[in-house]
Amino acid sequence: MDIEANYKKFQSSDSRLYGIDIARLSAMFMVVLLHNLLQGGVLDWTLDSAKDLMYMTLENYAIIAVNVFALISGYLGVGKVFRPTKLFYLWVGAFAWSAGSALFGFCIGAEVDSWFYRSFFPVLGQNYWYFNSFILLELFVPILNAAVARFKSRDLLFLTFGIVFVSVVLGFPNGLGMNRGYSAIWLIVLWLVGSSIRLNWDLISDRISSLRLLFACIFIPVVSTCFEFEYRRRAMDPGQWIEYVSPLVTIQSICFFILVARIEIADKSVRNLLKLFSPSAFGVYLIDCSSWFYGIWLSGRFKWILEFHSYFGVPSILLISAVMFIGFLFAETVRLRLFNVLLAKIAIFRKTRY
Repeated sequence: MDIEANYKKFQSSDSRLYGIDIARLSAMFMVVLLHNLLQGGVLDWTLDSAKDLMYMTLENYAIIAVNVFALISGYLGVGKVFRPTKLFYLWVGAFAWSAGSALFGFCIGAEVDSWFYRSFFPVLGQNYWYFNSFILLELFVPILNAAVARFKSRDLLFLTFGIVFVSVVLGFPNGLGMNRGYSAIWLIVLWLVGSSIRLNWDLISDRISSLRLLFACIFIPVVSTCFEFEYRRRAMDPGQWIEYVSPLVTIQSICFFILVARIEIADKSVRNLLKLFSPSAFGVYLIDCSSWFYGIWLSGRFKWILEFHSYFGVPSILLISAVMFIGFLFAETVRLRLFNVLLAKIAIFRKTRY
């Protein structure tokens, strides 16, 4: 099937992809977990005990969060019309949580510094590296879609995975301007991968079994931990293996994305919950990465977990992260509802006035 036929199929389909909703929410939970491990002070990178190796392995399971979210953007964005209002709505959310958390921190006694003033400029202040890179990615989406449309589906698959191979080989540990994956260039690469997966979904489903994907998702983080332990033992930088452009992280991200995207939900109540909360997923990142919350409140907050055995510590950090994730998700859902009500009232006012 060629690209044009696939485009028509996507645009005519009104079925919701609940597996993608699950992937999006999972990625945002991983973001919270990653920050609690590192910024929260649970993972100290010594890798000199079974306890720290457990937390490092947990880190390796969650490190795919950013890559998965970028893959989702390509999967859902291929063949779609670019809407500038989407960027405005994203900026409103970023401003609301960046400025709002700063004001909250100020009210409860946080010392005012440069972080406070930067919080009112979420783009210029560079509080959110992913948000800034994502905006640039979205501006390139019309060009990317025009480029994708020139290829047949299977040719696109080989081309994009060739681009990934070159990006990973030359971009790891820090080449091709990839900046370890903290760049719009890497997000564009992953967008292309997500789009080619969507356009070749039937082919991929026939060739790759879910069991193999599950095995990769379970096994790869353990391999990463082994590499990190060996690098630390040899006085090398183990952090290379949790870079977003790491070969292992990249493969793990793609396998996880394809595996979860295959999930089908039949239960109506679960579907309704996914419809309600999935649009709020990006807000979890905006809250968790706001200057006050991430830089001040979260810093070293969970070091106390290191005093306990990992049998207690691992479930504790997972539970804490889950509670935080759910709280952020509810908060963003409320904000979106209020924002939509405001937009509706503005629309009514403009109609009555003119």
